[in-house]
Amino acid sequence: MNVRDIKIFAGIRQFTDWWAGELRILVPRAMENWIGGGPAQVILRMGEKQTHLLLREDGEERELGECDLLDGGSDNFEQLRELIAQQLPKDAMVQIELPAHRVLTREAFLPIATEHTLNQVIGFEMDRLTPFTAAEVGYTCRMLERMSEQNKIRIELNIVRRDYLNDLLAGAVQLGLAVNAVYVGQQNGCVYESRDNLLPGDMRPEVEPLWSNRNRSLLAVLLLLIGLTVVFPIYRQVSSIEQLETEIASVSKDAGVVGNKKRLLIAHLEGREILVNKKNNRSAKLENIRKLTELLPDNTWVSKLTIDDETISMQGESLKSSDLIEMLEQEKLFKNVEFVSPVTINRSSNMERYEIRLQLAENDGGAN
Repeated sequence: MNVRDIKIFAGIRQFTDWWAGELRILVPRAMENWIGGGPAQVILRMGEKQTHLLLREDGEERELGECDLLDGGSDNFEQLRELIAQQLPKDAMVQIELPAHRVLTREAFLPIATEHTLNQVIGFEMDRLTPFTAAEVGYTCRMLERMSEQNKIRIELNIVRRDYLNDLLAGAVQLGLAVNAVYVGQQNGCVYESRDNLLPGDMRPEVEPLWSNRNRSLLAVLLLLIGLTVVFPIYRQVSSIEQLETEIASVSKDAGVVGNKKRLLIAHLEGREILVNKKNNRSAKLENIRKLTELLPDNTWVSKLTIDDETISMQGESLKSSDLIEMLEQEKLFKNVEFVSPVTINRSSNMERYEIRLQLAENDGGAN
């Protein structure tokens, strides 16, 4: 890759970064954090005398410097303020971590009925459980044990004086930071829950409401894009169907003529096949009659002869009808030769009347 190509790719990368930044402004913070895995976190970790400033991004934590958060006149304080203004993300979440000795922690017992309304109950019972009122402190509480037999719950209560929180927030504001949460903890990478936030609600920065004007506009644009995504393919499909119907209508007349000719041709072929079959059947019947004529003796008469596809039936008179069965069975064309009715004597001609039925062997073999 030569220098020219490198410059071209660098320009493309610069443009895409700028374009992504412009689009990022339109995305709500909650959605951006959900897609990107969470915002950066600025941590003010309180020590004995100094406050350590740390930045946590993508699961990694690095220290940026330290200062006395309660003393805004130090040189380190000014340097950190410039560093924060230049390098830290504007949408970073800011939290303060307090050492345990800065927080009053105590355990208490409450009726089990207060399990689901702990925060409200603690607010009413603060002056009984601690030397302070609820208006003088920031606090969190959580249930440690559920004692069903005693109908009680054991809770842990963490308390920080509000005037101390005010001093911490004022120092953070001088650094150019708006604090979102105050927690108790000193462990690297510790993940806190929202219920552990000691900062009272009236001291937290305002959060953009979910149904703000900007979010409503974004939702309208999103719905419009979804509507276009759904409607446009349907419109194209309908247009394609209409075009196909027009083309089909233009050739339907010719197709009808071709169809009529095809039907006439099929009817002609079927009629021809019927005639051929009739001719073949007539030739077979004539052959059977010829064979019977050769087999029957001169003293035998046939008065009625019926031939179909499988059997031959004949009626007549003979001097000795019993010989006819044996005579016909010797012929390979016939089988199952039998009398249909008993043989009778015609007294006027002194001959035997017979009615014989036989099957055609060729049809049977063809069926098998």
